[in-house]
Amino acid sequence: MDFKEIIKRVSHHFLLFCTSSVLAVYFLQYILFLIFADRMEGVEAVADMPVMMHDLTSLLILCVVSSLTSLVFYGKKELSKGHLLIRYAIHCFIALVTVLGVVIFRGWVVMEYTFPIIWLVILVVVIYAIIIFHDLHQSKKLANKLNQKLKEHYKK
Repeated sequence: MDFKEIIKRVSHHFLLFCTSSVLAVYFLQYILFLIFADRMEGVEAVADMPVMMHDLTSLLILCVVSSLTSLVFYGKKELSKGHLLIRYAIHCFIALVTVLGVVIFRGWVVMEYTFPIIWLVILVVVIYAIIIFHDLHQSKKLANKLNQKLKEHYKK
């Protein structure tokens, strides 16, 4: 994969990470509200839970860093399916460690409660799976388009 394609992929992943991360934050916040509502003082609804500007900035930084992990796929020659699967596994691990590191560093989850961390890992894996399936779907569409053009070319 050439560098131009990697840059396109990184920017595409950034947009996917941002969208899915914002949805995940809302979803996780809603779940935490349902579970811990009785322990939260002054919070009567999910909308009352504060999302600060520095949290959104940290979320965007997290999206940038997570999308830069797509550089794992950069290579001078085309990757085989085995190598691609290995790189997907490495990429997933790096993305998960990055997300957990930022979340724990920022104090978005409390280490005493394992349930929010488990939910976060599940959300990251689900988001990652959605992105992989989206990439595979895009690759399949491109392959079909190229095959169609090849058929048209050889019919002439």
